Amino acid sequence: MMVFTLQPVMPVNEWLADLDATIAQSPKFFTSRPVVLNVAPLKLGQIEVAGLVDALKVRHIRLIAVEGTNPDWLERALAPLDGSKIANVVEFPSVEKGSNDDNGPRIPSPALSEEPVQRTLRNGTMLIEHRVPSGDSIVNREGDIIVTGAVSSGAELVASGSIHVYGALRGRAFAGSDGDRNARIFCRSFEAELVSIDGFYCTSEMVQPDLVGKPIQTRLEGQDIIMNVYN
Repeated sequence: MMVFTLQPVMPVNEWLADLDATIAQSPKFFTSRPVVLNVAPLKLGQIEVAGLVDALKVRHIRLIAVEGTNPDWLERALAPLDGSKIANVVEFPSVEKGSNDDNGPRIPSPALSEEPVQRTLRNGTMLIEHRVPSGDSIVNREGDIIVTGAVSSGAELVASGSIHVYGALRGRAFAGSDGDRNARIFCRSFEAELVSIDGFYCTSEMVQPDLVGKPIQTRLEGQDIIMNVYN
């Protein structure tokens, strides 16, 4: 299961404003996504922790745990995790505030279709010799993912290394999920709902229209997602 970590910074009001800007840019980004709140660096008291939890609930963010605080201050359902590794800390990119476009990433839903054929190669690369249908989540913590077909809307690829799609990429792709900033995402036709490298992400609303449908290489430079057309 892909779990996001929200890690607030001071001042919290400004951090919440950045969060609101991200939600305005991509209203469905957090929909159905399990989230852990890490407040350890802030040294907050009970009232501040409760206020922050309530602020996220108002924003319809699904918290499953709170790290770095007194468990007695929390509802039982939000007890800290037992040493589990969190996949990605969500970083807020520079976004234009005030956007109310509701064409963000679609919610994955189960679909009745054939199962992708998976083979793990010697170097840890996972080879998917099929189309990845909507609702499927393919995870490889040992290296790259190669898909010889298309990735449907609502499907998800998560790789510790790079992601290569020889068809259309219409779902979500998370490369460098364990901290590899040099990971890349390649696809023959870019129609993705969301792409992410090392936790930094770009949604469909942020993509230049002239890149849609093109063969695209996606990489990370600093904190910026860079996309280039390749032949």
